[in-house]
Amino acid sequence: MIKIHREFHLMQLGIINYNKMKIILLTLTALFLSTTLIAQTWNAPSVEGWERGDTKSFDSENLYEHINGAAGFYIDYGFQNLWVTYYKHDTQEMTVEIYKHQSPAFSFGIFRQERPDQPKWIPLGTQAYEDLNLINFHKGPFYVKIYGHGMKTQSTVKMFAERVCKALEVKSEMPDLVKIFPVEWKIKDSEQYIPKDFLGYSFFKNTFVTDYNNNEKDFKVFIVTTDTSEDAKQVLRTYLKTIGKEENDIDEKAYTIDDPFNGSLVIYPSKNYLLGTLNCTNNKLRKDIFKSLRKRIK
Repeated sequence: MIKIHREFHLMQLGIINYNKMKIILLTLTALFLSTTLIAQTWNAPSVEGWERGDTKSFDSENLYEHINGAAGFYIDYGFQNLWVTYYKHDTQEMTVEIYKHQSPAFSFGIFRQERPDQPKWIPLGTQAYEDLNLINFHKGPFYVKIYGHGMKTQSTVKMFAERVCKALEVKSEMPDLVKIFPVEWKIKDSEQYIPKDFLGYSFFKNTFVTDYNNNEKDFKVFIVTTDTSEDAKQVLRTYLKTIGKEENDIDEKAYTIDDPFNGSLVIYPSKNYLLGTLNCTNNKLRKDIFKSLRKRIK
């Protein structure tokens, strides 16, 4: 960059002519576009003994060609690119689908939406489950589906999954907000990420929610994320106005709401978040939850 600034300064002084500077800028533009293109492609790994076909790519404009009827759902979850590669060995066929989303939160969210009620978990990526001839996992911003036809053993599917997981050189970590929910009374693996329309309201976006049971009844704990503390307060104002409890001065305190469609809510604005419980009737437990969340959010 120092050299470019120098070249531009020399052009201003008349030492380098305009045409030479134009060539330099065009070269830089081509280099930038090339780097961007590389970042948006997937190099499918080769597998010994298997014939690898061409990789088909899709974006939000043509995703429907591969998953017609479900494309809009994926786009809601920050879908960016899909790469599909087919492999063949004798009568066995394997399909590898790599979905790239805007962030790990989105890939986590859609993975959790599509998993079965009682998945058979396996240690792979951030989280993975398997079924007959199938393994799905998520890792970083990627949601991966691997499935076979005519497979002789499940170990072949696992081998493909491990090979693909290793090729995705990103961290295998849950989104930060998933990790801060209090552990006590939490129903294991119930965390979800809802990108829009949480509880049926368009202004509740980018929400993490988890199921709990304290031996009395089921309830939910949620975190609505916004960009700033003022945004969080404005979302709460909008919600209160929607249910007929208009309030302009929003403080950092618990707001108890009898929602006509969802039940009893308590919402606590803190920083750029709305911390909340749904149908938690134990006051002490609710206070402990808010105290724990407020301590751990960044």
